[in-house]
Amino acid sequence: MGRGSVFPVFAVVAMAVAAMGLVAECEGAKAPAAPTKESAERTSYTETVEGVNLAMVWIPGGTFKMGSRMSPEEVVKKYGGAAGDEKFFRDEHPVHEVELDGFWMGKFEVTNAQFRKFRPSHSSGEWEGRDLDGDSQPAVGVTRNDAKAFCGWLSEKTGRTYTLPTEAQWEYACRAGTETERYWGDDDETMGRYANVADQTARDSLKKSLEKNNVRWEEWFVAKTTDGYVVSAPVGCFKPNAFGLYDMIGNVWEWCGDWYGENYYASSERRNPTGPAAGTYRVLRGGGWGRDPRLCRSANRYGAAPVGREDLLGFRVVRTQK
Repeated sequence: MGRGSVFPVFAVVAMAVAAMGLVAECEGAKAPAAPTKESAERTSYTETVEGVNLAMVWIPGGTFKMGSRMSPEEVVKKYGGAAGDEKFFRDEHPVHEVELDGFWMGKFEVTNAQFRKFRPSHSSGEWEGRDLDGDSQPAVGVTRNDAKAFCGWLSEKTGRTYTLPTEAQWEYACRAGTETERYWGDDDETMGRYANVADQTARDSLKKSLEKNNVRWEEWFVAKTTDGYVVSAPVGCFKPNAFGLYDMIGNVWEWCGDWYGENYYASSERRNPTGPAAGTYRVLRGGGWGRDPRLCRSANRYGAAPVGREDLLGFRVVRTQK
């Protein structure tokens, strides 16, 4: 990873779902009120190609403040950390205004079943004997190059242009009009209804894993919430944000199209920014099922080599209005 603390990850058996490209009927996952037929045609559609059913949601254009309202020192004080950890969160500043055109975004992370239609040999594998490869779990062990190739395949098959979100598109879509640290608020306690992160469900497993690797246990490694999963959950098992997007925080890190630039915010274009012209790492957003609450915030930024392949790296797609 390009920056930040990386801790061993851990898992429990996830729910098995056999429906191709469909979302698990997970207890507690409640979508917004059903739109009328007319409004639904304007705000959502399903892209169907070769057995892949990708639900897409319209994200209306607008202006927002990108970055964290909390200082790096406040992040560490609130969520925990070691001396000097403040440096990991300086790239979330300065907060700056960004204006975006509207775009379509995947309602869910791309699943194993969907990705296997593009690459039949794909397996997300397992973690210490616990399954990550269920059809409705998000595809992981996917490099940024793999994710981009899937978008190219989808574009060729449909005649529409699909790609990875820019970092600005991702944060705008994640926030869905909010200015808090997460789209449901700033607390950890309610997180279990909205996101699958390192939490009390997995505390004992994580502690054992860390101690096995001679890492000192700290209570801030896990959130003060219970989400019922230690490994990735089938997509759509938690409450959506105001745009109707699921798992924008937690479950798996999501690849973005931008190069990662630690100081990019100081020189970012205001309108439709696309990140630095070059770099070493590509942007990841959203945190994941084995990540501490500091990393599971709307503003948190991360970077990894585009060939990085880990059991927490996945993606979702976007399509511009053009």
